Amino acid sequence: MLLIDGYTSYLIARLYGLNEVPVRYGRKEVVLAAFKPGGKAYAWKLPLSFSGQIKAGDKVKVETSAGASLATVVSVEEYDGQKPEPHRKVIRLCRKGKQHGKKRND
Repeated sequence: MLLIDGYTSYLIARLYGLNEVPVRYGRKEVVLAAFKPGGKAYAWKLPLSFSGQIKAGDKVKVETSAGASLATVVSVEEYDGQKPEPHRKVIRLCRKGKQHGKKRND
């Protein structure tokens, strides 16, 4: 079992009379993505389920204030806590050859 929350570790250590417990904090990643080539890159949270699967150039569906939208990944970075954490997240990775959210007229 891996404990991530420091307070939980403290409570368990206290229960068992331990003086020290190593605490491991979860790793957070953010995706920088743009709506247009060469456009401004915005940041989104990367859910753990997508960790290691998304790279620069991939198309992702992201949450925006106007609903879900398609964006191109500029980079994936580890969240260092220096900037405000993004509130919205990546919804889905759009694989090549699939048209998400667009209707085809045959």
